[in-house]
Amino acid sequence: MKILLWILVSACLAVVVISISEDHQKLKDKRKKAVEECRKENPNATEEDFSALKVKDDPKTEIQHCLFQCVYEKVGILKDGKLNKDEINKVTDIRNKHNETLFKEEDYLSRWCQAEVEKNYAKIGKCGVANAYHSCVGKLRATRKSHLSG
Repeated sequence: MKILLWILVSACLAVVVISISEDHQKLKDKRKKAVEECRKENPNATEEDFSALKVKDDPKTEIQHCLFQCVYEKVGILKDGKLNKDEINKVTDIRNKHNETLFKEEDYLSRWCQAEVEKNYAKIGKCGVANAYHSCVGKLRATRKSHLSG
Protein backbone atom coordinates (compact mmCIF):
# COMPACT_ATOMS: atom_id res chain seq x y z
CA MET A 1 0.00 0.00 0.00
CA LYS A 2 2.85 2.42 0.88
CA ILE A 3 4.58 1.64 -2.40
CA LEU A 4 1.38 2.36 -4.36
CA LEU A 5 0.94 5.65 -2.50
CA TRP A 6 4.59 6.59 -3.15
CA ILE A 7 4.20 5.82 -6.88
CA LEU A 8 1.00 7.88 -7.06
CA VAL A 9 2.60 10.89 -5.28
CA SER A 10 5.72 10.64 -7.47
CA ALA A 11 3.61 10.54 -10.62
CA CYS A 12 1.63 13.61 -9.53
CA LEU A 13 4.82 15.54 -8.75
CA ALA A 14 6.26 14.60 -12.13
CA VAL A 15 3.15 15.94 -13.88
CA VAL A 16 3.40 19.22 -11.94
CA VAL A 17 7.11 19.63 -12.76
CA ILE A 18 6.50 18.90 -16.44
CA SER A 19 3.61 21.37 -16.51
CA ILE A 20 5.73 24.12 -14.92
CA SER A 21 8.57 23.42 -17.36
CA GLU A 22 6.21 23.52 -20.35
CA ASP A 23 4.68 26.81 -19.20
CA HIS A 24 8.12 28.35 -18.70
CA GLN A 25 9.22 27.15 -22.12
CA LYS A 26 6.10 28.62 -23.76
CA LEU A 27 6.86 31.92 -22.06
CA LYS A 28 10.48 31.85 -23.29
CA ASP A 29 9.37 30.93 -26.82
CA LYS A 30 6.80 33.74 -26.86
CA ARG A 31 9.44 36.24 -25.73
CA LYS A 32 11.97 34.98 -28.28
CA LYS A 33 9.41 35.33 -31.08
CA ALA A 34 8.57 38.84 -29.87
CA VAL A 35 12.24 39.85 -29.89
CA GLU A 36 12.62 38.58 -33.47
CA GLU A 37 9.51 40.48 -34.60
CA CYS A 38 10.78 43.64 -32.90
CA ARG A 39 14.16 43.14 -34.57
CA LYS A 40 12.43 43.22 -37.97
CA GLU A 41 10.39 46.28 -37.02
CA ASN A 42 13.45 48.17 -35.74
CA PRO A 43 16.18 47.71 -38.37
CA ASN A 44 18.22 50.61 -36.96
CA ALA A 45 18.60 48.93 -33.59
CA THR A 46 22.09 47.56 -32.93
CA GLU A 47 23.09 44.30 -31.26
CA GLU A 48 23.97 46.39 -28.22
CA ASP A 49 20.39 47.68 -28.16
CA PHE A 50 19.03 44.14 -28.31
CA SER A 51 21.45 42.89 -25.68
CA ALA A 52 19.91 45.47 -23.32
CA LEU A 53 16.78 43.31 -23.38
CA LYS A 54 18.73 40.48 -21.73
CA VAL A 55 20.15 42.35 -18.76
CA LYS A 56 18.34 43.36 -15.62
CA ASP A 57 19.39 47.00 -15.92
CA ASP A 58 17.03 49.58 -17.31
CA PRO A 59 17.36 50.54 -20.97
CA LYS A 60 19.62 53.53 -21.50
CA THR A 61 18.66 54.91 -24.93
CA GLU A 62 15.39 55.85 -26.57
CA ILE A 63 15.69 52.97 -29.03
CA GLN A 64 16.21 50.54 -26.14
CA HIS A 65 13.10 51.95 -24.46
CA CYS A 66 11.17 51.41 -27.69
CA LEU A 67 12.50 47.84 -27.99
CA PHE A 68 11.29 47.09 -24.46
CA GLN A 69 7.94 48.60 -25.38
CA CYS A 70 7.78 46.52 -28.57
CA VAL A 71 8.57 43.25 -26.79
CA TYR A 72 6.08 43.98 -23.99
CA GLU A 73 3.42 44.70 -26.64
CA LYS A 74 4.18 41.51 -28.58
CA VAL A 75 4.03 39.25 -25.51
CA GLY A 76 0.84 40.95 -24.33
CA ILE A 77 2.11 42.69 -21.18
CA LEU A 78 1.14 45.94 -22.89
CA LYS A 79 -1.98 46.40 -24.95
CA ASP A 80 -2.43 49.64 -26.88
CA GLY A 81 0.40 51.20 -24.87
CA LYS A 82 -1.18 50.41 -21.49
CA LEU A 83 -0.34 47.68 -18.98
CA ASN A 84 -2.43 44.54 -19.50
CA LYS A 85 -3.14 43.35 -15.95
CA ASP A 86 -4.52 39.98 -17.02
CA GLU A 87 -1.38 39.08 -18.96
CA ILE A 88 0.92 40.38 -16.22
CA ASN A 89 -0.93 38.23 -13.68
CA LYS A 90 -0.68 35.22 -15.98
CA VAL A 91 3.10 35.66 -16.38
CA THR A 92 3.53 36.17 -12.62
CA ASP A 93 1.58 32.98 -12.02
CA ILE A 94 3.62 30.95 -14.51
CA ARG A 95 6.96 32.22 -13.22
CA ASN A 96 6.17 31.70 -9.54
CA LYS A 97 3.44 29.09 -9.15
CA HIS A 98 5.94 26.59 -7.78
CA ASN A 99 6.56 28.81 -4.74
CA GLU A 100 3.54 30.31 -2.98
CA THR A 101 5.59 32.79 -0.92
CA LEU A 102 7.48 34.06 -3.96
CA PHE A 103 4.23 34.23 -5.93
CA LYS A 104 2.62 36.44 -3.25
CA GLU A 105 5.67 38.73 -3.13
CA GLU A 106 5.92 39.04 -6.91
CA ASP A 107 2.17 39.54 -7.21
CA TYR A 108 2.36 42.39 -4.67
CA LEU A 109 5.34 44.00 -6.45
CA SER A 110 3.59 43.69 -9.79
CA ARG A 111 0.31 45.18 -8.61
CA TRP A 112 2.06 48.03 -6.79
CA CYS A 113 4.11 48.90 -9.88
CA GLN A 114 1.07 48.65 -12.13
CA ALA A 115 -0.68 51.24 -9.96
CA GLU A 116 2.39 53.51 -9.94
CA VAL A 117 2.75 53.37 -13.72
CA GLU A 118 -0.97 53.94 -14.28
CA LYS A 119 -0.86 57.08 -12.10
CA ASN A 120 1.90 58.45 -14.33
CA TYR A 121 0.73 57.51 -17.85
CA ALA A 122 0.44 61.18 -18.80
CA LYS A 123 4.10 61.85 -17.86
CA ILE A 124 5.53 58.73 -19.47
CA GLY A 125 6.87 59.12 -23.00
CA LYS A 126 5.90 57.18 -26.10
CA CYS A 127 8.16 54.24 -25.31
CA GLY A 128 8.27 54.63 -21.55
CA VAL A 129 5.51 52.42 -20.14
CA ALA A 130 7.42 49.14 -20.40
CA ASN A 131 10.54 50.74 -18.95
CA ALA A 132 8.65 52.38 -16.09
CA TYR A 133 7.06 49.07 -15.11
CA HIS A 134 10.31 47.08 -15.54
CA SER A 135 12.29 49.67 -13.56
CA CYS A 136 9.74 49.78 -10.73
CA VAL A 137 9.65 45.99 -10.30
CA GLY A 138 13.45 45.81 -10.47
CA LYS A 139 13.91 48.49 -7.81
CA LEU A 140 11.39 46.87 -5.47
CA ARG A 141 13.01 43.46 -5.92
CA ALA A 142 16.42 44.95 -5.12
CA THR A 143 15.02 46.68 -2.03
CA ARG A 144 13.39 43.45 -0.87
CA LYS A 145 16.63 41.49 -1.35
CA SER A 146 18.70 44.05 0.53
CA HIS A 147 16.25 43.95 3.46
CA LEU A 148 16.34 40.15 3.50
CA SER A 149 20.14 39.94 3.39
CA GLY A 150 20.98 42.76 5.73
